[in-house]
Amino acid sequence: MNRAETVSAGPKKPAILCLHGGGTSAMIFNFQMMRLRRELDSTFDFVFIDAPFESKPGPNVLPVFEDCGPFYVWVDVGQNEGVTPPETRDLLQRTMENQIKTTGMPFVGVLGFSQGTKIAAGLLQQQEWDVAAENLQGVTNGARQATDLKFGVFLMGAPPPLAPRLPVSQMAQKISIPSVHVVGLQDSIAEWTRSLCADHFEQDSVSLLELNAGHHLPDGQHQMDTAKIAKAILDIWAHA
Repeated sequence: MNRAETVSAGPKKPAILCLHGGGTSAMIFNFQMMRLRRELDSTFDFVFIDAPFESKPGPNVLPVFEDCGPFYVWVDVGQNEGVTPPETRDLLQRTMENQIKTTGMPFVGVLGFSQGTKIAAGLLQQQEWDVAAENLQGVTNGARQATDLKFGVFLMGAPPPLAPRLPVSQMAQKISIPSVHVVGLQDSIAEWTRSLCADHFEQDSVSLLELNAGHHLPDGQHQMDTAKIAKAILDIWAHA
């Protein structure tokens, strides 16, 4: 059964959906996000979910999280990596609907790390396309009723966005929802992260941070980097 972990203290706050990297899990990402959550937990709740497909451990998972399996990916081995699998699409829809049922509020933001950024960007892209289609046709898309994302956060990400239902003809549409993009200058996929930002997002709505880091969130020795990411998130939320 797929696991979901909610991090909350006190009354319900605006919630961010958190999507882990490939070959990890909700539990591991919850731990990896600990320092950033401390900076933001007075403002947001955080919801972590497992991707639907079990996998081998991803990069930098072993040996620290060797006993923390199972591990998951958003696109299964052998599947078309340019298409959102139906299992992933259905999981996201259930998660968003459940968020409204349990709290009365949709997610205000989505945050992804590594492979999770493809899914996070796809959610923003799908929402914008659905809104545009509704405005044109004057008909509300039932699948979008649980979606009202105000911003996205992309940590060491990679293209392309994987939108749940977006027609192929619309894949080139750039995302204008405000977003924070974090590049690790020592990360082997740093250029992919820049490509996700430059090729798929309107630049006037982007906040780009370049940190002297590898393919991981800032650790305890780089608390200033954590503070920079937190400030960028709070800034876009203040203007959402």
